[in-house]
Amino acid sequence: MTCLRYNTIVLKLLKISFFIILFSILFFNNSLLAYQISYDSPNLDILWEKKLGGQDNEIIQDLASLTNGHFVTVGYSGSYFSGDAWESIWILKIDSNGEIIQEKIIGKSNYNSGNTIIPAPNEKIIVGGEKNWLYCSSCNETGEAWMSMMDYELNLIWEKSFNLDGNSSISAMVNVEEDGFGIAGFSQGRQSGKRNAWFAFSDLEGNIVWSKIYDYLYQDKATSILYLGQDGFLVSGNSQTANLSKSVAWILKTDRNGEIEWKKEFETNKGINALNKMIQSDANKFIAVGYTSAKGTGWQDGWVIKIDENGELLWEKTFGGENKDVFNTVIRKTDNYIITGTTNTPGKDASDGWVVKIDENGELLWEKTFGGENKDVSQGSHAQSKNTFYLFGSSSPAQKNSINEDGWIVKINLNN
Repeated sequence: MTCLRYNTIVLKLLKISFFIILFSILFFNNSLLAYQISYDSPNLDILWEKKLGGQDNEIIQDLASLTNGHFVTVGYSGSYFSGDAWESIWILKIDSNGEIIQEKIIGKSNYNSGNTIIPAPNEKIIVGGEKNWLYCSSCNETGEAWMSMMDYELNLIWEKSFNLDGNSSISAMVNVEEDGFGIAGFSQGRQSGKRNAWFAFSDLEGNIVWSKIYDYLYQDKATSILYLGQDGFLVSGNSQTANLSKSVAWILKTDRNGEIEWKKEFETNKGINALNKMIQSDANKFIAVGYTSAKGTGWQDGWVIKIDENGELLWEKTFGGENKDVFNTVIRKTDNYIITGTTNTPGKDASDGWVVKIDENGELLWEKTFGGENKDVSQGSHAQSKNTFYLFGSSSPAQKNSINEDGWIVKINLNN
């Protein structure tokens, strides 16, 4: 009798324990599911997606909105070219539905690329890039940094070419009120792989007012430039030695004449470190994005840093998986940031456009990838309105008989 009573008590305890465990599992899974829904399901709508190009390689490297609701893109094309060029500067004017209104091809010899495009006063646009490159480090190259002003009909108003020493290129530009344009890029020595960072200021006609070379390590490149009004400019860039023993991401503060007032370096002792884009986040603070292999979880991670007006690091964050991840653009959205780039699929020759949302402290709110089964690369993003932005770059081809990549644009509506 005692044994039966004991067995009954044990059975009851086992049943109670079972239901406690079951309840715990269900509660934990529901909580986890709720977290996953809020984390993995950002409220994004793809309004449209376009792949543009021919049988050769095309890429869209920058995009700017026009005041009439249209927008313009710039990049390069191997399918549509002029003269004897292998690749030409490729400019598209596109309507709000993603339909091409107008196309312009520039560059008649060798390799040519449009890298940056910004609005200019009086319904004009400024395009920057490079012309007449050979991409041959043993050749006596004379590739030129190039910039041009156009109207909204893509008529050429003026164009300028600059040859500093060997090959030269413009990577980024910024409006300087009604006075002209800040320029960032690099120059490469003749018959040499050595590069120097270059930043300059031009008037509204494209005439260089002042020009500065920053020679630090073997490979130096200025990637982004901000105008700070009477306080001058911030210039971001990257440097590395020829044997990759040292890789530095840096930010320079200059006065209005380009004279360096201070320099800050980030991650100098190991890995490869680069900053691709910089914006002002709030009063006297700045956000820069790029990539680093010096820290994080993978081979290369998307990297975000926030600095104050003196260049002091306030915080830094890395994002990504076990493979190669890159950030290239950051957009401020009220009290948070949309960061875009490219994330690679482990074990496959594939990648996706990557959109990450973080708060003011760099904490991840959500992330989302865009693309197909093969290679999709984001070169940047552009905010058209409060809730609408474009992701652009290159994508695996729409043509079944082509192995080359097309220019790629995705228009996205952000509802949160």
